[in-house]
Amino acid sequence: MTTLLLPLASLLVFLAPQTPPHEPDGTTTQVLVLPAGRPSGFTVALDFGGASFVVDLHAHSVRAPGFAVAITDTTGRVIPSAAPAPSTYRGLVRDRAGWHVAASLEPDGLYAHVLGPRGESGFFVQPARSLDPNAPAGWHRLAASRGMAGGACGVR
Repeated sequence: MTTLLLPLASLLVFLAPQTPPHEPDGTTTQVLVLPAGRPSGFTVALDFGGASFVVDLHAHSVRAPGFAVAITDTTGRVIPSAAPAPSTYRGLVRDRAGWHVAASLEPDGLYAHVLGPRGESGFFVQPARSLDPNAPAGWHRLAASRGMAGGACGVR
């Protein structure tokens, strides 16, 4: 009977969600479940430093009033053009008072800065493909933001 339990336990570990171990500097990688397109809001679960962070994000444009886009055609004529939808978001971390998030949802994944209360260090999120084009789709790198100035990436 004991010989059956060990293989079963090994199988359960193998089937469990896979998150690679922390690197020596605290950097981790994980697969994020992200929405398609540019929704008005979404929630994403992050695991960093042995803790879980559930982040609620809402669309937040950082464009100035009167923002406009124009293109120049081959004759040099300037033509007003429709601006693409903003890809920027702001949000909060559930059950963590004072934690703020600034993010951008791009075709390759989520770029975000999660910042602790009173400007305490938090962490950055970025698609692994932004560092290695051969990285699997959906994988993201999470790294400590120690030493970054408060307010970086639009977080106040």
